[in-house]
Formats: sequence, C-alpha cells, structure tokens
Amino acid sequence: RQVIAMHEETFARVKEAREGFGMALRIGTTQLAVHQVLIESLSRFRRSYPEARVSLVEGTSFGLERDLEKGVIDVAFLHPPIHIAGLAQRVLCTANIVLVDCTGASIQDQAHIVRYPRPEAPVMMGSLERRMEETDQHDAPSLGEANTAITSLALSASGYGAAFITDQLPDFGFGLDQIEKSEPLAELETSVVYRKLDRRPILQAFFKGVPMPG
Repeated sequence: RQVIAMHEETFARVKEAREGFGMALRIGTTQLAVHQVLIESLSRFRRSYPEARVSLVEGTSFGLERDLEKGVIDVAFLHPPIHIAGLAQRVLCTANIVLVDCTGASIQDQAHIVRYPRPEAPVMMGSLERRMEETDQHDAPSLGEANTAITSLALSASGYGAAFITDQLPDFGFGLDQIEKSEPLAELETSVVYRKLDRRPILQAFFKGVPMPG
C-alpha cells in the first residue's frame, strides 16, 4: 500500500507540473492594468483555485513583451500593439490618453512635455506626436523622459512639464481629480497577452477569470 501511495503521489505531482499547477503562475502587469483588470482577474482565480500560487511583477509593456518571449513570465496585462512574433492577445478595455500638469499650471501655458521613450512604444508615441501637432504644445521641448505613469507624474510635479497619462489612472497621491486635463489625445488599449503555443490548463483556468468585453 505504501508503494502504491508513493506512485499515486508521484503521478499527481507529474500531472500538476504538466498542467502548470505545480508551480507559480508568473504574471506581469503595467501600472494602469492593475486597476483596470488585474485585481478582478486575480480575485476570481483565487476563488476558483485557492491552492494555485502566483508570482506578480510590474513592468512596461515593452519589457513585459520581452519577458514573455524569454519565458520569464507566463501571461501579461499590457498595452498593444505587440511587436514580438509568437505572442497572442485579447483586448480587454480602452482608456483615453490626456495631458496633465501636476504643478497646477494651465496646460495651454505649459512650455515643456514629459515624454515617453519612443523605442519602448513607437506606435503610441507616433500617434501622440501626430495628435500633438494639432495642439499648442506640438513644438514643446522635452527636459524629462519617463517610462511609467507614476514616474511621468513625478517629473511633472517637479516642474518638468505636462505628462501623458490616461483618464483611468489612480490618483497615486498627486491629486489628479483636482488637476486640469487636456482633451483626449489618443486611445490606449489594455490586453492580456500570452505565448501562442502555451496551452497549459493553468493558463486556461486563469483566462476564465479575466473580464472580457461584451
């Protein structure tokens, strides 16, 4: 009986490992996606699979794509378009990109813009720059560059200019509800992204809890 029990336990562990439940599900997310979809997704997964372990990391969309490609993480909530072959996505929701100045100065009077690194988001920045050409800030120089929303807000609050954020971003202590915002400049999608060939049951189980549009 002892031998049979050992064999059964070994078989169960092998099955768990094959399906992905024997290890932590590694999830990457951007700051915005945390509040849009991640918490709800994780809460549902936790209720349905209380013994499943997760590992959560924060990053930029560009960095999370590379981590998926390298197998560092299993799934990511980020902002398309995706640039790496072999990845698939499901678009979950959309937010508007706006400009804010955390010093309280008028956006129309702002002489500088905090920019996002173009190599990390070439399509988004190209779209924003085309849209900015229609505004008074189209030729505003940049003294600061930041790769996340909160670091952009930090530079803006320090006097480096207006920052690009979305209208769904949490306050982060910057008093965003009291600050003037520009008209929407562009839309930013949030997607759940994964490797096309990764069909492990643990991923399928996680996707069941991800809030899909419609």
